[in-house]
Amino acid sequence: MVREVRGRGCLLGIDDVDPLDGESMLDPALGVARTFDTEALRRGLIVYSTQPAVDGFACDRVLLAPRLVCTDQELDEVVARVAATVAAVEVEVEVKSKQTRERLPTARAMDQHSLA
Repeated sequence: MVREVRGRGCLLGIDDVDPLDGESMLDPALGVARTFDTEALRRGLIVYSTQPAVDGFACDRVLLAPRLVCTDQELDEVVARVAATVAAVEVEVEVKSKQTRERLPTARAMDQHSLA
């Protein structure tokens, strides 16, 4: 689900992608940004998440900005909590994505419909 983690200093960004193919942008209808924020908050983290923009190039992103003064142990705890959050969100996204895809007509079904 995580495409890339990048940043400078203590300001980090995580790009999320569809866990089913590891590449596609997530459907905004899945509400991944809100789910990520909620799951992170359950683990004591405050993050800022965004959904894809209208330009079609931006993807779901999560911004992390821990305190500027912190110990290695505190940073390890942040990483562990983020990893747990990503795992929980990934499970939920996989379930929602499969449900959404099951409801979408297949290309073959759309061809048959257009011929009718």
